[in-house]
Amino acid sequence: MNSSIEPSDILLNYVKRVLNITQIYHLNIKQQISIERLMQIIHLLPDLITLKINSLSFYRSITFSNQLFLTEHAKKIKYVYMETIHTIKDIYFLISFCPHMEYFNVECIEYINIQSFLRDILNEINQNHHQYLLLLCIYI
Repeated sequence: MNSSIEPSDILLNYVKRVLNITQIYHLNIKQQISIERLMQIIHLLPDLITLKINSLSFYRSITFSNQLFLTEHAKKIKYVYMETIHTIKDIYFLISFCPHMEYFNVECIEYINIQSFLRDILNEINQNHHQYLLLLCIYI
């Protein structure tokens, strides 16, 4: 394997190959992935229902127009699992990126004030009218 190739590049290439054979409904990414790469992968998966992510990284800012274009395919995602949270920004991104999410499972970061964390999440949900979210699971 070429050491200059990023694991997320390998994942993207693998997804492209698999799509020639079948549809993907559930995606489990067991490594840290940039938001840009995640958007590229999800753009290839219009029937994705479940998304499980180890952790996100924000390498650079995303333009609003690109985000709108790439979130079209994220509208079918109903179940989201986030294993490692670095900041509340990770959660805000996923809530806005998957607007029809019904179930959100979050592994909490250690040493966090759970009351303010929960208040921030609920404010984000209420302010942006995320009416589809039915279940929020937070592990502390």
